[in-house]
Amino acid sequence: NKDEINTRTQRRFGKLWQRNTCKNIRHLVSKRGIASFENMGKDLDACVLGAGPSLDTILPFIGEIKKRCLLIAVDTALRACLRQGVEPDFVFLSDPQYWNARHIQGLSSLSSILVTEVAAYPSVFRFSCKEIVLSDSWYPVGRYFADKGLKKGLLGTGGSIATSAWDFCRFCG
Repeated sequence: NKDEINTRTQRRFGKLWQRNTCKNIRHLVSKRGIASFENMGKDLDACVLGAGPSLDTILPFIGEIKKRCLLIAVDTALRACLRQGVEPDFVFLSDPQYWNARHIQGLSSLSSILVTEVAAYPSVFRFSCKEIVLSDSWYPVGRYFADKGLKKGLLGTGGSIATSAWDFCRFCG
C-alpha cells in the first residue's frame, strides 16, 4: 500500500512540488542549511509545540517553558505562541501547500529561525524572522539538487510536521 499511496501522492502533487521548487531555487544557494545546527544542543532540553489538544493547556506556561529549554513550534502553533507574547526559537513549516503557508502569513517572529525546505509555498520565504534555514527536500526535484551537492541536512518525516520538528531536536543533540 505504501508504494501505491506514494505514487498517487506524487501524481497529485508533483507539479506543485516542481513549481514551488523552481520558484524558490535561488534559496538553495543563498540560505544555509540545518546542518549547521547538528549536535549544537547537546546540553539543552527542547519542547516541540504542535496545535494539538494539549496546546491550550500549556499556553499559560509557555513563557516559563521558553526560559528553561529550546522552544520549537510548528506552523500551526505559532499564532498561539505569539498571542502569549512568546516567540519560539525555531518555527517549522515544510508542507508545499498554499494553505500551510497561510499559517504564518501576516505574522512576524523576529527572534525565531524558520526551518523550511525549497518546495515550500513561495510566500513562506517572505516570513519576517531572524533567519530562514533549509532542510533537504523529500520531493523529487529537491532531492535531485541535494544529490548534486546542495545538501542542507535531511530530517525524518512521518505525516506530520511535528515529526520533522522532533527529528530536528534529535539532530541538534
